[in-house]
Amino acid sequence: MQQGDMVCCLLQEYELYMSSAYALFIGRSSNVQQYC
Repeated sequence: MQQGDMVCCLLQEYELYMSSAYALFIGRSSNVQQYC
C-alpha cells in the first residue's frame, strides 16, 4: 500500500461520512466510490 492510496482511502471514508450526512440533509444519495 502506497501513501497515496492510504490518503485516498482515508478521504473516501471521510467523504462517505460527509456525503451520508449531506444526503440525509438534502434527501439525496451521492456516489463516493469513484474516489478510491
